[in-house]
Formats: sequence, C-alpha cells, structure tokens
Amino acid sequence: MMWSKEKSTVNSNLLAYKSYCSILAAWQMDLENLARGPYPVEDTMGVRTAIAIAMLRKSQMPGRNVEDHQQFDSIRKLRTALFNVNQSSALETSRALNFQGDGGKIFKLNGAGTQSIIFNLFSRGLEKRMGRMVKQDTPLSIQILAEILRNLDGILEDEVSSVYETRKATMLGAYLIIGYTAALRGGEVFLMEATSLCAMIDEGRHFRKPFVLIPLMGRFKNETGERNVLLPLIGTTTSGLPVRKWTDRLANVLKAEGRHIGSPGPAICRDNGFVISYSEMNYLFHKELEGVQQRRRDLIPSDVDVAEHWNIYRSIRRGATVRATELKFGETCIDMNNRWRKSQTVRRRPNLKVREIYLDIKCTINTHLGFSEKL
Repeated sequence: MMWSKEKSTVNSNLLAYKSYCSILAAWQMDLENLARGPYPVEDTMGVRTAIAIAMLRKSQMPGRNVEDHQQFDSIRKLRTALFNVNQSSALETSRALNFQGDGGKIFKLNGAGTQSIIFNLFSRGLEKRMGRMVKQDTPLSIQILAEILRNLDGILEDEVSSVYETRKATMLGAYLIIGYTAALRGGEVFLMEATSLCAMIDEGRHFRKPFVLIPLMGRFKNETGERNVLLPLIGTTTSGLPVRKWTDRLANVLKAEGRHIGSPGPAICRDNGFVISYSEMNYLFHKELEGVQQRRRDLIPSDVDVAEHWNIYRSIRRGATVRATELKFGETCIDMNNRWRKSQTVRRRPNLKVREIYLDIKCTINTHLGFSEKL
C-alpha cells in the first residue's frame, strides 16, 4: 500500500513536469536552466569524487569485526580527515566569512566539498545501504561481580599468596567495585588519585550512613578542563557489595608504598607508581571472568567467549545502568550520579580544591549516596 502511494506521487510529479515543459515550449522559452545534463567531466559540483571513490574502495578492505568489508563508521573517517586538512589550509584560514546565530554560536562558511549537499546525500545513501553492525559490551551482572570479589578475597586471605598476587588482586577488586557502584566508564576509574584518597580515607567512616570518598583528578564525564571531582559512595550497598573494605585495602597498599605523600599520582597503579595500562587491567578482568566460567556455568556458559563479550571500558558501567533500571532508580538519583549538566551547573562551578568540594557535598550527602546505596 505504501509502495503504490509513493509510485502515484512520482507519476503525478512527472506529469506535472511534462505539462510545465510543454507550456514553456509553446511560449518558445529557453529550457537550458532546467536541463538535467550532461554534467561536466571535472568535479565542479562539490561531489569530491576522489574521496567518494576512496571510501568505496576502503569499504571493500578487511575490517576489525568483519573479514570481507569495513563498516561505515570506519570509512567515514576519510571524509573527516579531508575536511580537517581543508580547514587548516591557507585558503580556508584566510576566509573571513563568519556569522553569529541565535544563542551566540559562531558559524563559518567553508568551501570543503565534503560538506556539500550532494556529498551528504552520497554519505547518507552509503550508510543506508551498508548498515551498521553494533557490538556492545555485555553488562557485568552483580552476580558475576560478587563471584569475582569472592575469589579475590580468597587470594588475599591465603597465606601462600605472594605480594605480587595480593597487590594485583587488591587493584582489580578496588577497580571493579568502585567502577560499578559509581557507574564509571573504564577509563574514568584510572583518574582516581592516590594522595587525596589516602588523606580522606577516614572521612565518612562513622557517619550515620557510612560512606567513602573517591577523588578523581582530570577530565571527568561532561566536564571541560582539568578539575578535581569527589564521588561519595556508600560503605556497603544494599546487595552487600563492600565498597569500604576494598577502598581501605587499596589505601593500605598505597600507604605501604609511600604513595600517600608527595606529588599527586594514580591510585590504580603498578608497583613503580605508573598507572596500570588499559590492556593490562582488561587482561586481569578477563582472567577472572574465565575463572567464573569454570566455577559457575550458570553465570557464564562454557561456549561464551569471555574476551569477545566483556570489556572494562563499557561492561562495568552498563552493568550498573542495567541494575539501576531493574531496581527502578529515580531520575534525580541517576542524574546526580552521572553529573549531567541539567542537575549540576558545571560551567559555573570554580575549580575548587578537594577539601572545599567535600564541604559542598556534605550539604547534599544523602542525594549523592542514593545511587550506590541501592545497588
């Protein structure tokens, strides 16, 4: 039914066009401006034929997720690269054609062919025909997280475990439980700062709702510029996740190594003080998941490729988000934890020191603890 409607619309447009042309012919008017071709051989229409052909050729090369082609999100980077090169050229930088729109946003006219109407239509058609293969990280369930923490507890309590093994278990356990209860992306947990963590480890220990303060230093979530961020997390969640115990263990390791004094440094670090690499932490995470797979086939079936499904970059945050959705968290609770602009006016807040931020948070501590407390 929809196809027949579109067909009738096209036929009516053609009839109207033919009728219009016959009227112009009767009056002996020039039809040159209505001609639909031929187009010149050279690229005078802003199509950027070379980059369009390069995108098509690149799409036929082996990709990361598919062996016989690359996806649209990979080949569109060629267009972005050409546009950036064009914008830094002498011709474009000498243009002074700027104008200001509503809200004070500045717009700049450019001659890049990759931003033309025809090239946008080409890209849209290419994306529509190629489609997308989305491979999301599997959420880390609270049952799997609890099983991992139970195994790491056994390593720490075992007198046979070496210092290297206990240190590695402490770093991984603290990383996972803090990332989960704060709903952080994998890279954001690495922003945790050692000296501030050790200095404020006893804050909130004897509060009516015992909590722990997690200091982050750097660019965090939607914020712009380098700044200090404090995340208050409940000491023990409703489901029994011991945030305080693992944070204390992490602080004890840092104090034993003398990282509680001196210049700021990463809390999730190697024994030489440098931050643990993303790939190394991901490897430790996968090893623990493989152990859960061997012990608990009800949680991770034997035919599941652990490295294919779980990744520290998204799995921890997605697990917390799924858990929050399942428990029907309120919007205010989620917004406060995610530090979205509509709940906190980040741009107007000065770059305060950690102690000053803590005084500000104490006024709304119950709201801040709402997310981690219910997990």
